[in-house]
Amino acid sequence: MIERVFGKSANDNFRANRSNYQFYCTSLTVIVTTLHVTLRASPMKLPFLENAYVPEEKITQYLLHINSEKENARSKARFFLAFGFTIAAWQVMANALILHAHDYEVTSIVPRPPFGVNYVIEGNIVSPDKRHPAVRVIWAIDRDSELPRLVSAYPL
Repeated sequence: MIERVFGKSANDNFRANRSNYQFYCTSLTVIVTTLHVTLRASPMKLPFLENAYVPEEKITQYLLHINSEKENARSKARFFLAFGFTIAAWQVMANALILHAHDYEVTSIVPRPPFGVNYVIEGNIVSPDKRHPAVRVIWAIDRDSELPRLVSAYPL
């Protein structure tokens, strides 16, 4: 995969030394580690933004589910509930997350071979209580798809 992006010499150099490398391309900074590749994009919006969707279960059973078995999910629920989001009005949060993607640029791109790509967006989300907390929102676009779907959101 590295060869396709950077050519053989970059790939050989990467194999020779496993520490982090930064390669600078025209509009991208790519940080290569032994675990994953993160692309830092020049200013861009979420691709296919007009098709973005938020599954109801992602909000009601994860981001706002205070009784989740997972502590990580419970802490996210406490955070978002404190800003006025509710399960009963889950669409308010869905709309706020989509508006967040419209308002801010993609900050990083994380390939997920062979599944697709994750896009990370950071900024303040419009909240019902008008305090607008800073959050990081992850969207996924699956391979051969034009439908960005919400993966997660959490406080910055």
